[in-house]
Amino acid sequence: MFKITETRLRIRADQPVHRMQTGISMPSGRPVTIKAASRCLLLLVTAVFVRAGNAGTFEPSQKDFYVYPPYCKAKMADLPENRKHVWRNKFPVDEQQVAFWKRQLGPDWYDLEQYCAGLTHISRANDIGWLRSNKESAAAEFRAAAAAINQARLRSAPRNPFWQELSLRYAEAIGGAGQYAEAMKVLQDVTALNPKNTNAYVLHARLTARRGDLNAAIAQLEAGLAAGAGRGPILYYLASDYYELGDYKRAREYAQQAEQAGMKMDNLKSRLPDE
Repeated sequence: MFKITETRLRIRADQPVHRMQTGISMPSGRPVTIKAASRCLLLLVTAVFVRAGNAGTFEPSQKDFYVYPPYCKAKMADLPENRKHVWRNKFPVDEQQVAFWKRQLGPDWYDLEQYCAGLTHISRANDIGWLRSNKESAAAEFRAAAAAINQARLRSAPRNPFWQELSLRYAEAIGGAGQYAEAMKVLQDVTALNPKNTNAYVLHARLTARRGDLNAAIAQLEAGLAAGAGRGPILYYLASDYYELGDYKRAREYAQQAEQAGMKMDNLKSRLPDE
């Protein structure tokens, strides 16, 4: 999983052994000695192993694993901690799924366990029962999710197949932790790359509504409709937001359109007053 770039030391034959030089120079032009280069290499290798250790610190529970999307199941099952029975739980390894998702996700596969750990933290942040029983706060879980997911996101790139999903979940996490400005910037980056990303408009609207600005949330959803994003989820939240504003006429209209787009609107419609 981890690549260490080979470093070749160029040693001059006329140098005494205790002052052999690497052929590498500082910006000042001073050559770097073998001893100094060795220290740098040691720091590099230590950093790599620290990262490897950090990747294995999160162990999903049986519940976490079985609610994961297929690519997370494949990734977590493929980790050495699972294959070598280091974890308390042993998760089944589907080699065909592992191979399939490696191909699908490309370079994003290699840090996917961080994203999967982040999903678990987001789930916990939204689970009041879990938070109470474990005496944790939603904000702390969202921060943990953001830290994990961002490790994978920073090693990805907009051209990569999973970058948009990494960015969406990162925005959800930092937004849940109260960092709304950063979350909005991330979501704007996503829609700039893909103007039809339905989830970006919906998440932007949900975070905006959470701050109490329903009109701005509605404007964001309408922008998604105009851009040609998926109609069903956007119409669903338009109906919901107009209901919260007390505009029952528009809420009813959007609820009907959402139903036609395949969304279930029975709950909202049952709360709407008679015409």
